[in-house]
Amino acid sequence: MTCPKSPQTLSVTDVARQMGQAGDLKRKDFGTLRGVEGIRMHQQMQKDRGESFRAEVAIQTSFQGYVLQGRIDGVEETDSGIRLEEYKTTRDPKGDAADPDPRHVLQLFLYGWMWEQNHGVPPELRLTYLSPNGETAEAEVSKGGAVEELLKGYVLILKEQQAWVAKRNRALQNLRFPYHTLRAGQEALMASVEEAFAQNGRLIAEAPTGIGKTLAVLVPALKAMGDGRVETLVVATCRNAGKNTIEDAFRQVVEQLPGLRALTLQARERICNRTGTPCQCDTCPLAKGFYDRLPEGLAALKQEQLWDTNTWKRVAEEHDLCPFAFCMAAAREADVIVGDINYALDPSARLEFLFGKEPQDVGLIIDEAHHLPDRTRGMLSACLHPKKIRHALREIPAAHRALLQPDLNRVIRKITEYCKANVETNGWPKEDAEKPTAVSSACTRALETLELSLAESPPQPNDPRPGLFQELMAFRSATQLDAAAHVPYTEEGALHWFCRDPAEWIRNSLDTLGASVLFSATLTPLRSFKRLTGLGPETREVVLDSPFDPRHLSVQIDDSISLAYKDRTPETFFRLSEGITSLLSEHRKNTIVFFPSYSLMNEVASRMPPADLVMGPVRMQPRGLQEEEAREFLQPFFESDHAGAVFAVLGGALNEGIDLPGSALTRVIVVSIGLSALCMERELLREGFVRSGEDGFFMAYALPGLIRIRQAMGRVIRGPEDVGEIILMDQRFSRPQYEMLLEK
Repeated sequence: MTCPKSPQTLSVTDVARQMGQAGDLKRKDFGTLRGVEGIRMHQQMQKDRGESFRAEVAIQTSFQGYVLQGRIDGVEETDSGIRLEEYKTTRDPKGDAADPDPRHVLQLFLYGWMWEQNHGVPPELRLTYLSPNGETAEAEVSKGGAVEELLKGYVLILKEQQAWVAKRNRALQNLRFPYHTLRAGQEALMASVEEAFAQNGRLIAEAPTGIGKTLAVLVPALKAMGDGRVETLVVATCRNAGKNTIEDAFRQVVEQLPGLRALTLQARERICNRTGTPCQCDTCPLAKGFYDRLPEGLAALKQEQLWDTNTWKRVAEEHDLCPFAFCMAAAREADVIVGDINYALDPSARLEFLFGKEPQDVGLIIDEAHHLPDRTRGMLSACLHPKKIRHALREIPAAHRALLQPDLNRVIRKITEYCKANVETNGWPKEDAEKPTAVSSACTRALETLELSLAESPPQPNDPRPGLFQELMAFRSATQLDAAAHVPYTEEGALHWFCRDPAEWIRNSLDTLGASVLFSATLTPLRSFKRLTGLGPETREVVLDSPFDPRHLSVQIDDSISLAYKDRTPETFFRLSEGITSLLSEHRKNTIVFFPSYSLMNEVASRMPPADLVMGPVRMQPRGLQEEEAREFLQPFFESDHAGAVFAVLGGALNEGIDLPGSALTRVIVVSIGLSALCMERELLREGFVRSGEDGFFMAYALPGLIRIRQAMGRVIRGPEDVGEIILMDQRFSRPQYEMLLEK
């Protein structure tokens, strides 16, 4: 639980959430109704109630030196006295009214107790559940019970939390850098991070691989927490492999911070191995009595040194707790949260208790920030494919098909109508293309019906309803965002609502926070990165040079071959294979050869001679290699006394986030300038930049390739004793713009 902003203020909502948890974990605890929709439904319920009704009535009363405050949905004067009304949005009003959530009931009891304390008369209480289609149902609520005892319990928990925060902050204020000496650049980076947190500002930091930038960012950020600058620190990564680096950094400082609650989040689908997905809360033994066992589980977790994934999974298993729900409960208790960037910026996945309420209390650190524009673009875009909807409809159990078919067919029909009016036959958006409002409305109706279907009959394995629900929800959510940043297009029959420019969303999200630091080894040119993320001139910048001896790294350009797409012929592939074979044979070193695509990699590999004692073994990066599998794939580089080579793809799992120090990797060969592949989305990006008076080709195609190349180059020198070489093969590397950008 988070401490209140004012130490003397208590929130009714927070008290009810904390003290009202009891019994089983239910599917509705993973509900999908978002705040905007709930507000709309509340307003609909409150209007036209007459002069005797007042909506959104603020109330507060004192308790043991604290001020308990909240806002009642409705207060109505009746013939028998005063009635307090509380509304809760749901897809299944009758079901929830028959078995109301204890947290909802306690919230209403608290309002009733407060009213009686203030006015001396107990009010009538009414709890109403309402759905988007206008259906309502009242829950039977008797007079509130031992409210004062529950409040005493909450105050006790709150004081324990405040005592922990005070103890934590004292330790953080005395935090020292875990090494006696700083590498060149670390001190400057730490000073910049400290200044950003001191002024609640934004910082962009580019620091080369091997400088120790993760620790140099984390230590001053943690000290800022100790000074009360932020209440919670979120460390977001843009790739899964980045979480391991963050966890390693925390292990290096945890001896100075006994009990620091640093939690690593994990995606829901990666966690549960008991019942799998979709969740079966009604039958899962981990859901039965979950809230009754939760306090003991959290108490056990607080005794652990670090809340990494393995630790909280083990604690959840020891206490028979649903691991995902336990992780989410632990997140509310955590000082530091480490997780994917979508937990901070994705409107459908972000941690609302942090980023939706008082985000100014949150400090955000984004690692591998060069991925931020594309990752955010993906979060804000969505796609619907009529063919997939039809297929899902055929696979839906017959008992539900008749209920769902009309609304799903309506979605398909609205997609067809929209595309005809707004998209050219070649898939390109028309000049006057409008927002797909009718498609979004059809999605809303289908979602309501789908959730009713899921409430009546929980999903079984291979049931298409949950996946279909997620796709419709994602599309509807995307259409509720700023339409000016989006354009439609069609491809292979699917309608895409594509976020061409996520800059405003990123800027607005960061502006609400206490402080934010975005860092990476590859952000240059910073003006381009600031344009892509919407960060203004007030954003601080720091660019650090490599701390290592430049004589340890040799960078060579082989411009004897043109690898422009028009010049790629069998003769080109043969010359490439000859050149690479010569390098591998004449100078035996562990080498990764990076290609812009699997197709070019395969063309060259097919012309290479069989691996032999002279050249050493050559292995190919398999398609679909995951980041967590990269270390195992490269293990021969650490174990063998004989040099070998790996053919890999720029932008893939081997391109970044891997650490091959010393002789494990001493050479990287980059084949071509790595332009992004020509596709509809890249062309839409290019056109958008051109319309803004910018270099569309550079921003949409060349810059992403340069970032991937610089990441590949960063694999070679990982420490002060490392020595290696980089060979860039393509005539275009000799052009001034590439020489200038690759100098770093």
